[in-house]
Amino acid sequence: MKEYKEEEYRTIFGVEKNTFDEMVRIVEIEYDIIHKRGGRKDGPDARLRVEITLKYLRQYNSQRYLAVEYDVAKSSISPIVKWTTKVLESNNSFSLPNKVDNINDKSEDRIIDATETKIDRPSKNQREWYSGKKKLHTIKTQIEIGATTLLIYSVRYAKGSTHDFKLFKNSKVDYNRDTTSFVDKGYIGIDKIHSNSIIPIKASKNHELTDDEKWYNNEISKVRIAVEHVNAFIKKFKITSTRYRNRRKNFKLFMSFICEIYNFEIANL
Repeated sequence: MKEYKEEEYRTIFGVEKNTFDEMVRIVEIEYDIIHKRGGRKDGPDARLRVEITLKYLRQYNSQRYLAVEYDVAKSSISPIVKWTTKVLESNNSFSLPNKVDNINDKSEDRIIDATETKIDRPSKNQREWYSGKKKLHTIKTQIEIGATTLLIYSVRYAKGSTHDFKLFKNSKVDYNRDTTSFVDKGYIGIDKIHSNSIIPIKASKNHELTDDEKWYNNEISKVRIAVEHVNAFIKKFKITSTRYRNRRKNFKLFMSFICEIYNFEIANL
């Protein structure tokens, strides 16, 4: 088994070494429970299962490549990745709802943003998945973070053709109505639902922004930059930043898990 230097974990797996070690501990416990009544412990052990899962999400190499690297059957890679992800998601340390419930402050201001991930062209209902903004077929993800804690409070999904504002309306985000929400121009109209929303002023053909309006937009950007840093963390896992090749129904599982990794590392700083 190859040993990695502490500074190499973030480069190779996308997480800190202490995060990796905690994942191995959780998977080991679940792995032992499954085999408690007997049965052959074949295939990769807990550590290798975590390695395979994180490498797959971080580097998004083909399953055949990982099968050769870890000397396992290609058909076993997908079950290993999904099983490991579900085990970690179900644990309180990484479960997004549980982590939020422990730290959540509904009086905290929020920053909301939507990002898109390219997918293979669907064989059916292509128009529903087509993003006019990206000129591609995509899955849209809305991320809501706390303006102070920078924790991810909610993650919502929609087909690529869904407008950002419509996604917000459908997501039924739970927070105090007295808090302030910082959003981008894709959420114009949100103030009709949530009056304490800060939206950049949009220029038009007949209205160029004044210096005061440019200053106003710049001040909003200084707050919203935090959510861009969160997106940057998520996008370093190439499964979310390159063309997503898996079944679309599994995208929520992988994206939510990556958000949970982010929360785990932020909460333990």
